[in-house]
Amino acid sequence: MRQQEPSRLLYSLGAGRFKRGPASIKRPEPSEPRKWIYSTASNYRVGQAQEEWVILRYVKTYDNKTQIITCFWEANTDYTEGGVTYHPIDLLKVYAGLIEEYIGIDADTILGCWVSPIPPYSTATAPVQKVNTYYYYYMDGGMTPATIMIGPLATPFVTDDDTKTVVVDHIGAPVGTLPWGTSASYLNLTVDTGSSSCNLIMTFRQKLLESITEASVMNTVISVPLPSVPITSNAKSSYVYSGERDYDMTMRELQKEQAAVSGIAGSGTSAIGGSIAGSMGKAGGGVGAVAGLAANLIGTSINYAASTYFDAKSQEAVDKLKSNQANNVLNTAGGNAWVSAGSKWKIVTLVRDAESAAELTAEQSELGYITDTYAADCSAIVALGGGIRIDGLEVRGDIPKEGRMYIAALFARGVHLDILT
Repeated sequence: MRQQEPSRLLYSLGAGRFKRGPASIKRPEPSEPRKWIYSTASNYRVGQAQEEWVILRYVKTYDNKTQIITCFWEANTDYTEGGVTYHPIDLLKVYAGLIEEYIGIDADTILGCWVSPIPPYSTATAPVQKVNTYYYYYMDGGMTPATIMIGPLATPFVTDDDTKTVVVDHIGAPVGTLPWGTSASYLNLTVDTGSSSCNLIMTFRQKLLESITEASVMNTVISVPLPSVPITSNAKSSYVYSGERDYDMTMRELQKEQAAVSGIAGSGTSAIGGSIAGSMGKAGGGVGAVAGLAANLIGTSINYAASTYFDAKSQEAVDKLKSNQANNVLNTAGGNAWVSAGSKWKIVTLVRDAESAAELTAEQSELGYITDTYAADCSAIVALGGGIRIDGLEVRGDIPKEGRMYIAALFARGVHLDILT
């Protein structure tokens, strides 16, 4: 249908509800494509080597206070200090359940261990702990986690009729989709680490200073659960790292020293008593007392040496007993097959398949975009031309009633207007 320039028309348009119209008033397209096709992907891992980060949380008591300690390190990145290179505990060792042995902590104090695409805290401010040839960063207490800000992006993340932005987790499974109409040029990443779970909070922002509340209510905040790592218990390690072994050895040493002191004190008392008795009797009493003192001291020394030898043997037996006790898995988790996968930690862009996209383009070009908009004066929108359908259109002008009804019926069925200038 061709329409004259509005000034030449014999009628005017009043109120009506647009069911089809120009792109400026479009609503989400309800028809799904045959399938969504993978287009591009962005990696949201952050770090020197773009490798995973291991996050370990455990409790530590000192000065009669118990604190939560967070350790973290990039799984395949070395650390050099003073010309000495220290290595991280890689994911193979982590998934083998060797964390407590390498770090040197009691497994029973561990709250949880997770793998993340970004560090939970800034490595610029976190102290470094070195254990033998290994290292890790650590933070005491409830420190504020770091927020990594990305943007402005050259190509914003978009979801519309033709494109869908999807966040996938470490195994490539979809976790969340940006809502229709979103165009985000900024992305904030924060790790929220608790005592039983750990999540990556992804906040997509349309503008730099957009608040977290604003992003939340617009459904542009996506929480990605981070994979947990199995934690094993080791009776021997717990016996050592909990301090129980040191306690047992110290108590034996104290008992041994106490026995030695008691023996020496007893020998001295016996000698004094013998000397007094000897002086009151025969003259050889003092010599006998001294000989008895020497014999008692020699016996005490022999007992001390024997106790030292047998204490060591006893401790060896206890160590062996602890080593032979059944170990357990304190924290169960999934496997590490995902580590070698190529689809982890991605923001994926999906597009309509070619056939569905071509059909939708043709439909929108000819029939207009789906909408549901009421206008008190439809003339301004109609003047844009293209595919239009209006329900209940009010037609005004000095033309017969039949003519006004006919024009309203045309717009109700749908028309395509080519505007003549």
